[in-house]
Amino acid sequence: MAAAEDNLVQQAQQGSRQAYADLIRRHFGSVYMVCLGYLGNPADAEDTAQEVFLKGYMKIRTLRRPEQFEGWIRRIARNESRNFLRRRRKETSLFAFPAEIFAAKDCSETSSYEELQTAIAAMPADLRVPLLMYYFDGRRAEHVARALGVSRLSIYRRLKEAVGLLGEVLRKGREG
Repeated sequence: MAAAEDNLVQQAQQGSRQAYADLIRRHFGSVYMVCLGYLGNPADAEDTAQEVFLKGYMKIRTLRRPEQFEGWIRRIARNESRNFLRRRRKETSLFAFPAEIFAAKDCSETSSYEELQTAIAAMPADLRVPLLMYYFDGRRAEHVARALGVSRLSIYRRLKEAVGLLGEVLRKGREG
């Protein structure tokens, strides 16, 4: 499969739009999740993911090693997401989940959607992104690790820390 993807990258570098469209189909989900993790808004994430692939298409000839396409396109996604946030200049509300995401999940009755949203928004991005991908998107730890370019062990540590932080914030909210 890796050889097939490398071949698609090489074809795209030679100008094949169909090959690049195949690469988009393969990687849109992970690029979208990176953008969503940074931006928190599904519409903004989708727009940014489209920008990422447009930018990738324009710069694919600069990619020296086809086997690095996945990491390369995710790096563009991180940078584009950060640029979006800089342009928007709203660092106080980096993450806002739509209610539909939580409606499908098993949230305790004592924790309202607003409390959960506030607690997640207060998390640093390196904890928030894996939390979203693993628990709310149902991705496996291996996929999350690959998408973020870190080890699986690092993902498990981040998830443990994020869940602990989330529980702490929600407990404090109920107590006080």
